[in-house]
Amino acid sequence: MLRTSDDRENFYSFWVFQHHSHKKIVSNIQVVKARGGKVIALVTEGNEPVSKLADHTIELPTVSEYLSPLLTLIHLQLLTYQIAVLRDCNVD
Repeated sequence: MLRTSDDRENFYSFWVFQHHSHKKIVSNIQVVKARGGKVIALVTEGNEPVSKLADHTIELPTVSEYLSPLLTLIHLQLLTYQIAVLRDCNVD
C-alpha cells in the first residue's frame, strides 16, 4: 500500500491481485473508504469488486504471480511521477 497525504486529502494506492490476500486487501479498502480516504487501485483485468470500491483503478493484464511485481512497478513509477508533478515537487 502506498499512502500520499497533504493538508487537503489522503490517497491510498493498493495492488490487488487474485491470490491468497485478496479478501484482506478488499477489507482494507473498505476501511479506507469508510474513513473518507480516496483509493487508487492497481487491479488485474476483470476484478469487478475492487473496481467498484476504488475511486480510480488502473487495470493490468493477468500474468504470473512472479511477473506481476515487474509489471506493477512500471505503472507505480509513472503514477508517483505524475503525482509529484501535480504537487510541484522536485522529481529528480
